[in-house]
Amino acid sequence: MKRIFLTNVRIVDGDGNPAIEDGCLVVSAPEKVEEDSSILYVGSKAECQLVPQPEEQVVDGTGYTLMPGMFNVHVHLRATSPRYQFKCDPYGTPYRTLIYLRHHMEALLKGVTCIRGCGDSHGIDVAIRKALGKKMLWGPRLVTCGKAILPHGGHANHQLGSLECSGEAQFMEAVRSQINDGVDQIKLFYSGGASDAAGANMFTAHITDEEGAAACKVAHMHHKKVAAHLSNDVAIQSAIRVGVDSLEHCYYMNDETVQMLVDNDRWLVPTLTVTDANHSDPAWLGAISPFVVQRLRDVHQIHVESIAKVIAKRGAEKICTGTDTLPTDLFDDTPATTYECEMLVEAGLTPLQALQAATGNSADLCEIADKTGRLKVGLSADILAIKGKPDQNIRDLRNLSMVMRDGRIVFSKLESYQQPLQFLPPEWLECDTMGTRVPW
Repeated sequence: MKRIFLTNVRIVDGDGNPAIEDGCLVVSAPEKVEEDSSILYVGSKAECQLVPQPEEQVVDGTGYTLMPGMFNVHVHLRATSPRYQFKCDPYGTPYRTLIYLRHHMEALLKGVTCIRGCGDSHGIDVAIRKALGKKMLWGPRLVTCGKAILPHGGHANHQLGSLECSGEAQFMEAVRSQINDGVDQIKLFYSGGASDAAGANMFTAHITDEEGAAACKVAHMHHKKVAAHLSNDVAIQSAIRVGVDSLEHCYYMNDETVQMLVDNDRWLVPTLTVTDANHSDPAWLGAISPFVVQRLRDVHQIHVESIAKVIAKRGAEKICTGTDTLPTDLFDDTPATTYECEMLVEAGLTPLQALQAATGNSADLCEIADKTGRLKVGLSADILAIKGKPDQNIRDLRNLSMVMRDGRIVFSKLESYQQPLQFLPPEWLECDTMGTRVPW
């Protein structure tokens, strides 16, 4: 394999360390489908002992910051607009698979090199992950939760692919069925949410302690993490008691709940973007009832304040980026994952810590830190180039200038290294109708 030398760059490693100001990063560039990339050197330019050969690419990255590819660890690849209810599938499995695949692939255009599917249908997410592993397809890494598990009549009971259960035995059976299907993690809908028709559903737990403990016990027996949709103190405290690993959303948290979360060292995926409800496309909001849109907006400031309490106690530790939207959905004309990083800074993280949440922290949650998530020798070359200093000004993260996935260039707008969009139709890079806005 040939090598690519990225020199005169700033380097943010994904571990929360200060940027290397006069950096050099060397990666192996695969030339065959079966080859994988790796980072060969990362550090100061002055200390790099690797010497480029005449046929190898040397890129001057003056003015750019390199960072790991971003994660979005709360995505529903099934997302479409309008949102069909009562488990209706107007598309059928073949066409729905293509919808999933497009949603998955186009995340690369927004700098997202790994997705955690947080509840989908038909086993399509597992199929895509397997195809990626066999190099039948190419796109972001994919960590799968399969079908969401919930109580009868619980949150999202109307959605395609949900598994409804009552009692410990049924919850255990549902977890085992998903493990048998090959999922990486388990997803529970533990409480009501902003999209429920009845407002009171947000403020209760829908799963009993006994049911939650049974689900977690089976998952942990098989070394699978459990993620849970959570909206309020009652549900969050129950989820922590029974062993849920990853707490999603957490719209309302009082001081007792925050302390319980911190004391029990749980992962937190705030999804501040979805309650911000500042979507750039009116069609996205039009697909949701005005009641739900208003409730999202009403809860947003409380949501930010709840997450801020956790940040005040433990900084960026175990905080990850997820949006509950597609990575290509735009908020304030900004890709959702980038916007989430901005929201995390609003809640109290420093810009450098927000980048850590979007990279190294999320790789740890997804249990693939041995492969990606940091700029470290031996890891895969999943790399972004950002014009400016996003570790100092988080809005610079909007200046996405290059995406590299496993040592392969997706696109590059660097002045010294112009590369057109690869592996995807070129017009996708400037496409106005991506994500849920596609008229499926």
